Amino acid sequence: SSFLITFTTALGDVSELIPESFSLSGEGATVRVAEIVKGSETRGDQLAISFEVPRECSESQVTVGSCGEEVQYFEYQTSITTSFTGSSVSTWTAPANNSVQIIRTGSLSFEAYDFASPAVSGYFRLAFGGEETSPLSADISASAMRHALEALPGTGALNVSRSYAPRFEATSNCAVEEAYTTITCSTLTALNAPQASDLIMLDDTWYRIGDTYDTEVDATIVPLALASDAKIEASYIGTTASSVLLYEWSGGYEWIVEFLSGTNKMLTSPEHSLVPVDTSLSIRTNDCANCLYASGLEAFQLRYVRIRAVSALGPGPWSNYSSATPSRIPDAPSQFSVEVTSGSSVRLYWYPPATLSGTILGYSVQWDSDPDFVNSESVDATCVSIGYGDCFIDGAAISGTPPFEYEASLLTSNVTYWFRIAARNELYTVDYTSGVIWTEPLWAIPKNRPPLVPHDGALYLAGRHKLQIRFEPPISDGGQNISYYRIEYDTDRTFSTENHGGFNMSFEDAQASRLYEDGPIVAYLDDLKAATLYFARVAASNGVGLSDWMEAHQPMTPESAPDSPASVSVTSISQQAGSPITSIDVAWEPPSNATGDGGSPITSYKIEWYTAEAVCEKQLLRLTWDEDDEPGTHAGYVLQFSNGLVSAPHGVTTSNIEYDS
Repeated sequence: SSFLITFTTALGDVSELIPESFSLSGEGATVRVAEIVKGSETRGDQLAISFEVPRECSESQVTVGSCGEEVQYFEYQTSITTSFTGSSVSTWTAPANNSVQIIRTGSLSFEAYDFASPAVSGYFRLAFGGEETSPLSADISASAMRHALEALPGTGALNVSRSYAPRFEATSNCAVEEAYTTITCSTLTALNAPQASDLIMLDDTWYRIGDTYDTEVDATIVPLALASDAKIEASYIGTTASSVLLYEWSGGYEWIVEFLSGTNKMLTSPEHSLVPVDTSLSIRTNDCANCLYASGLEAFQLRYVRIRAVSALGPGPWSNYSSATPSRIPDAPSQFSVEVTSGSSVRLYWYPPATLSGTILGYSVQWDSDPDFVNSESVDATCVSIGYGDCFIDGAAISGTPPFEYEASLLTSNVTYWFRIAARNELYTVDYTSGVIWTEPLWAIPKNRPPLVPHDGALYLAGRHKLQIRFEPPISDGGQNISYYRIEYDTDRTFSTENHGGFNMSFEDAQASRLYEDGPIVAYLDDLKAATLYFARVAASNGVGLSDWMEAHQPMTPESAPDSPASVSVTSISQQAGSPITSIDVAWEPPSNATGDGGSPITSYKIEWYTAEAVCEKQLLRLTWDEDDEPGTHAGYVLQFSNGLVSAPHGVTTSNIEYDS
């Protein structure tokens, strides 16, 4: 029997369990522990690496031109450049894991020619530690293979399974749907498609092509049948996907040999007696699925990775590079604070994490009357659950300038609540809770209070003795309706001089004064001193009390255009010999009023003059008509004029004037 153990609280690369099998009975009884998934902490400075091992690197009769020597270890590198040069290159090595070995047979002849049921035949031998097995049939069963290998000294107890061996290269890329009996392979044609009844592998599961398959009708629609019988229809058992590789059968088999007691030796094979003569026999270790880690990298910096196998004959070629970015869960948001807004709500404020944390997609906000957040961790917790909650804040709510904010509502007055926030980046999924870094919990007791402070107050010029103030109402009324706004002004920011003044503006008047629907509230400060700088502030009041003061952004001075100049006089000489008189003298006094300059020093005067000589008016009369609709011969019009002295309704009227006169 087998057991899969997942370490949910011991994070990282946990040491393997140590089995004690002394109490087991039975021939070959043993216990083996194998690492299926290497654990990793959410540190953000490492990458998990997966790769396929070379298919024909073994001491056996492999395909001509293959490496023909077992892999001893793997060398892998990371770099911030694709050239893998410079100081950013880091190199690691990892020994080959021989505890699982895969024996494969296959023939290139079967891949080059069409056979209804290709199959390698003949026999071969395997060796371990210098000892060879007896001849093994080309289609030897898994149990017979296990017995043959366990008879060799040093192998210990084994677990062996057998499957068909796929070809090295995929035939096509297919779209599949769960439980459907056909797949769609758009690249297949009558020239490259497999035949009806052929064995194919999709996502590690073997099928046959149904015997109804006709490439002349439609080679892209492939019917599936049981691997044991092409006449029995089969459904695809994997999950729906748009791209799954289709592999054909190579004519041979793969035996997966698991050394339950472990081993540091590889199986080998002397020259085989398999046909066709180009049949290869290879022995390799298992592929790596996140079995290696590159550590000590800079978080959220793109890295390129490559790997190569090394045997006793030296290193092989580097793989094509792959790229990934070391990531980790974000640190906690910064500058977290809470503010009671009413007896049933609390507003939360926060900034993004102060450290590099990737692209923040949103924030998880939780609140609970339990300091351990038991209720908010339940499936019932939502943004609108009563008394506790769990809400994901994203989109427009976090697209502006921090601090960001959120109001937790539906709370009970005079009950202590706890609040916390966590940032989420690209590693976040809805059901991902492990490793989240929360802010330190803050607590608050909801209760009715004065309104929050009004905001966005600003002064505008309205006249020589008047200013306009605009402001937005508070974002919370404190749990009770706002009754009025208190507006005050003064020539000093202390609001305590003899020029201090103020008035109350009822809530109803404030609503009626809005500049536009849901726009700012508008009020006027009257009877101010011209040319004097004024400050202004606003507070909101409800049944509990007055809010904090909001001061207008900038003080302002009441101003207007100046009064008319005083004592304007015009003089001219009465006679001048030898030439006409062409100039006059204009004299005036500044405005006589003390505030005649309008609150700002006069910078210039404008002087205009004109003559009493009449100017004849000119009016242009223009007739137009549609291009295809010219007026008739006798078409015309009349004109009417009144100088205001004639009693007739229209003054003087002309006789008919022809249009083309």
